[in-house]
Amino acid sequence: IGGQSMRDALYYMSVVVWALGLIWIILIICFVSRIRLAIALNKVAAVFLASNPTILLVPIVQGIVSVGWILIWFFGVSFLLSQVPADYTPQGYFATYAEAY
Repeated sequence: IGGQSMRDALYYMSVVVWALGLIWIILIICFVSRIRLAIALNKVAAVFLASNPTILLVPIVQGIVSVGWILIWFFGVSFLLSQVPADYTPQGYFATYAEAY
């Protein structure tokens, strides 16, 4: 690195990065009990899934039912819109809101 100012900038940036790393390590140390709790929770969830593998079908079935529900509503709305005659609504445009009414 050629200039002294660039070396100084890099030095101060490295100090900032090291300080952030130190803060990160302190946070991890403070949250050790929470991390252990999360690990224990994941272990219990894994045991539950191992003993009840069919529970994985619930979100799949829920997704299929949701898509079916949306399709039923889509076809119902399409049918209702197809029953409106073409001359039921005005085809032109209005310059002002007052002109429309």
